[in-house]
Amino acid sequence: MTVRCHAEQFGDRVDAVLTAPHTPTGITSEALTAPVVADVLLLALTTLAETGAVDASHQLTLLREQLLSPPKGGGRRG
Repeated sequence: MTVRCHAEQFGDRVDAVLTAPHTPTGITSEALTAPVVADVLLLALTTLAETGAVDASHQLTLLREQLLSPPKGGGRRG
């Protein structure tokens, strides 16, 4: 079975391809790799619109805090 490189497979449809070859240790196939790469790419994109990215980050932080904080008023009423 021959596996084509993603760069060859998608090269005509994308501007860039990031490759992470599998190693004998398997470290490149860890579940953490994809989120780390996604985070790095998103941080790079924020440099294109820094003010908007910072505002969106603050808004997301406020929304997360609202979701995680207990309801005001002491809990359930029965």
